[in-house]
Amino acid sequence: MMPLAYVPTGRQVRVIEVRAGKGLAIRLAEMGIFPGVVVRVVSDFSRGPVVVEREGMRIGLGRGIAFKIWVQEI
Repeated sequence: MMPLAYVPTGRQVRVIEVRAGKGLAIRLAEMGIFPGVVVRVVSDFSRGPVVVEREGMRIGLGRGIAFKIWVQEI
């Protein structure tokens, strides 16, 4: 397992855990990011947002938030 922020561009990962407070966990779930979901990293800018794609929808996540989403490579 590793934080989403460390996943290279183009890799597919499964969300294992969201290590965040209740409010952020709910907000992420509303965006479709919750345990069990498979996402593909579209871009992993070293100092900017991490962009992921899920079912054709792209989601930009701040780097701090990406560190709270723990994933496993598929």
